[in-house]
Amino acid sequence: MKLRQPVAVNPPASDNLLLSDATNPRADRSLGVNDQRHRFVLSGIWQIRREQLHPGSARMLSSGWELSGILTAQTGLPYSGYVTSDLNNDGNNSNDRTPGLGRNTFRMPLNVSFDPRLTWNVPLTERVRLQFLSEAFNVLNHRNIATVSTTEFGISASSLVCGIATAPCLVPHKSGLSAFGTPTATSGARVIQLAAKLLF
Repeated sequence: MKLRQPVAVNPPASDNLLLSDATNPRADRSLGVNDQRHRFVLSGIWQIRREQLHPGSARMLSSGWELSGILTAQTGLPYSGYVTSDLNNDGNNSNDRTPGLGRNTFRMPLNVSFDPRLTWNVPLTERVRLQFLSEAFNVLNHRNIATVSTTEFGISASSLVCGIATAPCLVPHKSGLSAFGTPTATSGARVIQLAAKLLF
């Protein structure tokens, strides 16, 4: 009886999620892609009450203010280093990790975001009030990296490039925009918005 090599089949968009070796699933045991070991979230609200200090019309301008915000700091998500070649000969060029390294060996940088909000509540009637909002997202404009270049090595058949190594050989991607670990997307720059709400 002839045993056949197991082959995993998956839609192309998620080929990199397949096992690097279908005959050895244990080689892919590692951190999950959503493994976020440390996450700190602090939120609060401060109702500014100064209406007692001002008489008449000045009281309306000095009352109904609220200052709130959310501070989030979290460790980066893990990712794997890949090679641009089908090293394991499974017909899939997207699941070949750097030889000798496990899945999700690397981590993206720390993410920090502070989102403040200033609110002014203006009562119109007993049940109706107008709310003016000024809020910002990532007000510190911290570059929170969402994805990075995961290609750690390419393959070269050039003896000039490989040098004393036998061609073909692995060539590290360490320069240019495609260098391994180079950020390719962030969660967004600072955003400030103004809004008004009618609550009834």
